[in-house]
Amino acid sequence: CASSELGENLRYDNYDDAKKIAAWYKSVFGDRYYLEVQDHGHPDAPAHWDVQGKINTYLLQLSEELDIPIVVSSDGHYLSHDDQEAHEILLCVGTGAFLSDEKRMSLKDFELHVTDPVDIISRWGKTNPDAVTNSRIIADRCNIEIDLGGILIPTFPTPNGESEKEYLDHLVYRGMAVRYLGMSTKDAEKLNNQEVRKKLKPEQLERLDMEFAVLDKMGYNGYFLIVQDFINWGKDRGIIFGPGRGSAAGSIIAYALNITDLDPLKYDLLFERFLNPDRISMPDIDIDIQDTRRNEVIEYCANKYGESRVANICTFGTMAARGAVRDVARVLQVPYGESDRLAKLIPPPVQGR
Repeated sequence: CASSELGENLRYDNYDDAKKIAAWYKSVFGDRYYLEVQDHGHPDAPAHWDVQGKINTYLLQLSEELDIPIVVSSDGHYLSHDDQEAHEILLCVGTGAFLSDEKRMSLKDFELHVTDPVDIISRWGKTNPDAVTNSRIIADRCNIEIDLGGILIPTFPTPNGESEKEYLDHLVYRGMAVRYLGMSTKDAEKLNNQEVRKKLKPEQLERLDMEFAVLDKMGYNGYFLIVQDFINWGKDRGIIFGPGRGSAAGSIIAYALNITDLDPLKYDLLFERFLNPDRISMPDIDIDIQDTRRNEVIEYCANKYGESRVANICTFGTMAARGAVRDVARVLQVPYGESDRLAKLIPPPVQGR
């Protein structure tokens, strides 16, 4: 891609810098690292782009000098040519432009639909056959079976040989003493579990016992230990965390462990929205961490549990039907009254109970 780290350097003739970058990636990934040439840079491509052609030429040179294999791809931003107009409208939605704007961001000249493999093979098979066959090699390497649906939680290292259940009980009861009895952390540590129970109100005990039973039955004691550990580690170092968001705020155990700062009894929040033994699924605790120090928390977890057990995931946002109608209407400069009337014809989504 012309916007990639390599592409940007080659586009502006920074060949030596690009060579260092490619050499570094090869040292890290070995024979799993490929240089990607793109079809619309081929001289015979219907929508040939000179910039991509220049980048392709440099990439072929890098391939020879560094012995890095080449693979050809199609720069597909949408599926077929017929989707081009819809893609242009989506670009306008994202950039706040009108479709009629002459100076708006546009990719209509590049034919960025997914190219027919037959066309790519016919263009590249004669001059760079390895670039074609390498795509099959990569596909074969990616053809694995992943066991989905399993619960993959690292074992939390408890002190003094305690079980996860025993250590969780210890932390929760001390937290209940702080949250509901107004005790200091130091004084709470002097009490055992039964002493704390005697001081709690019946409704507090009832809620606590119910949540303990659900956690134990579903096998999530360790999960709560892991989450409270990195949150309290961060708070002890001045990292800012949100007070609680989403269904986890309905847990009194989360409140006792300092995972959240909202009293679920005071605000009448339902624990069942967070965990329900009749619907087995992993807990989903929304944690807001200070942007400028989030990396410290991630690094702490990686060091404690191993890098192979810590990962970042992406979130894909979608456009709701009513909002999409209004956004597209704005791009097409349809009067607001008309677009609003059309949007309201769409029934609202059914959510909740």
